[in-house]
Amino acid sequence: MAAPEDLVSEVELGESLMSGDVKITVELDGTVTKGQLGALADGETWPPHADGAGAGIFDGVFLKAGDDGDFVPLLKFGLVKVLAGGIVAAGDPVASDTNGKAIAATTGVGGGQAMMSAGEEDDEFIIFVGIQCTI
Repeated sequence: MAAPEDLVSEVELGESLMSGDVKITVELDGTVTKGQLGALADGETWPPHADGAGAGIFDGVFLKAGDDGDFVPLLKFGLVKVLAGGIVAAGDPVASDTNGKAIAATTGVGGGQAMMSAGEEDDEFIIFVGIQCTI
């Protein structure tokens, strides 16, 4: 097995690549890393609370790392560099694995779309966040 690749070395992990992106500030209910896929945990407060996404649909990508109680930006719509949780083909709908990494969605709906292919876990690649892709 080859070592994971940084497929876009000129861009930092968790960096938004699109002017006109949409992000919201969330209060964390746990520890997250920059570039991790995230899920809204509380829809009854503003700003909303968020944590790392479990397996399945995700609500955005954290643009900064933080700990419980911190306020960080969550990218809701735009292009961003993330870690792959496995093999993903360009154009695939993407979902989150249990570690908040992007994987090819296999059932239901994905929270984004792969803009390029990732050949293995921990490859760094670009996804588009905000397209609810039905499979």
